[in-house]
Amino acid sequence: MGENAIEVHGLGKKFYIGQAEKQTDMMGIIRNAITGPFRRMASLMRNQLPEAADIEFWAMRDITFEVKQGEVLGVIGRNGSGKSTLLKTLTGISAPSEGIARIYGRVGSLLEVGTGFHPELTGRENIFMNGTLLGMKTSEIRKHFDEIVAFSGVEQFIDTPVKRFSSGMQVRLAFSVAAHLDPEVLLVDEVLSVGDAEFRRRSMSKMQEITSQGRTVLLVSHNMASIQHLSNRVMLLDAGKMLMIGEPTKIVSEYLKRTHIAPAEASVDLTEHEGRADGSTPILSRIRILDAAGEADSAVPVGGTIKFEITIDTGEQVVKNAWLVIAVMDANDVRVTTLRTLNQNMDSLTFHGQQKYTCTWPDCNLAPGEYRLDIEAMSSMTQGKVLDSVSRAVAFEVTPSDYFGIGRVIRRGSGLIWVKANWELDPTALAIS
Repeated sequence: MGENAIEVHGLGKKFYIGQAEKQTDMMGIIRNAITGPFRRMASLMRNQLPEAADIEFWAMRDITFEVKQGEVLGVIGRNGSGKSTLLKTLTGISAPSEGIARIYGRVGSLLEVGTGFHPELTGRENIFMNGTLLGMKTSEIRKHFDEIVAFSGVEQFIDTPVKRFSSGMQVRLAFSVAAHLDPEVLLVDEVLSVGDAEFRRRSMSKMQEITSQGRTVLLVSHNMASIQHLSNRVMLLDAGKMLMIGEPTKIVSEYLKRTHIAPAEASVDLTEHEGRADGSTPILSRIRILDAAGEADSAVPVGGTIKFEITIDTGEQVVKNAWLVIAVMDANDVRVTTLRTLNQNMDSLTFHGQQKYTCTWPDCNLAPGEYRLDIEAMSSMTQGKVLDSVSRAVAFEVTPSDYFGIGRVIRRGSGLIWVKANWELDPTALAIS
C-alpha cells in the first residue's frame, strides 16, 4: 500500500430540525390546518438558510481518516452513528457542512436499494448508465455485461423497468454492477447482509476477490465476521463521532463490549427483557445457567457440563405442538450451534401454565470465550412462526481447562470448538527410507 485513495479531514454534516407548536384548542387546530403547508415551505427554506433554523443537529462531525490504495477499511457502529451519512457524503449524494473529503480514482458505490438506478429505465439501460457515470467506455461495459447479468440472476427481467423489480432483485443487480465495472474505489453499505443465503455467499466470495485484486474498499456492515475477515483496519463511529480506528479484532471487540446487552448473571428474568422481538407473546419468563450439580453458574470450563433451564409461563393458554430453540452465538454474532428440542430427545411439547425445561450439554467443547443465547418458543399452531423470541437473553463464559488431560491448558484463539478425536498410525503402511 502506498498513496492515499481516500482522504477525509474534519468532515461534518448537520441538519436543521424545525419545531412545531402543539395546539390543544379547536381554534389552534383549525389555524394549524390552514397555515401548515406554508410553515412546511418555510421549514424547507430554513434548511437552505441555517440561521433561521430552530434546532441544529450534527449527524457527523470531526471525522478525519485516510485509506491507502488497496486497503479495505471497515466501518462499524450502532444505528444512527453516522455510517450511512459518511458514505453519502463521500459519494457526493450529500454535501458536507464542513471539512474536506477527497477520493482519488473511479468510485463505485452501493448504498440503499436502488440508489443510482433510474426506476423508469430497464435493468440493461441502468447497467450502461451506471457504467457511464463511473467513467467506463461503452466497450468496457459490454465486456462485463454478461457476467453482471449472470451474477445478479435477473436475466429474465433484464429488459424490464427497474421499478418493477423486487427489492432483492434491485440489490442483486446493484451489487453486481458495482462489483464488476472495475471501480478503483468501492463504497459498500450492508450488501453482505441482504438477499438470500446463496446470494450472500456469492457476494462474500466476490468481495474477497475484489479485495485480493488490490482495489480500495470502504465497507459498512453489521456483520462482524465479514468485517474482520475482509478489513485491514476498522473504524468505530458513535453518535456521529469517530471513536477509534485500528486493527480489526481490537476495534470489533470494543464495539461488541459497548453494544453487549446480554446479562452475564446466571439467572435472568425474561418477562420484560429488552431483547424480546416485536409482536412476541411473552411466554419465556426466565433463563438460568447451571453447572453439573445444578447450581447457578454462568461460567463453564472447556469440556465441562452446562445446563440451560428455561421457564415457560402461558397462564391458562394451552399451546400444543410446540418446541424450544436455543441459538448459541459467539462474540462476533456468529451462530456456533443450535440446541432444539425436536432435534434432540424430545417430541413436540405442550405448553400450559408454568413449566421448566432443562437442556443439558454434557461436553461443552467450545473454545474459551464469551457466548450468548438467543431463545425462541415456536408452535405449529402459529404455522411454524415464532411465538416468543428473546435475543441476547443471557451470556456465559467458557473458561480455559486441560480438556484433553495432558497437562496442557486450552486457551483462546485456537478455533471455535475442540474435539476429542482419535489419532492412529496404520501399522501396515511401510516407511519410505
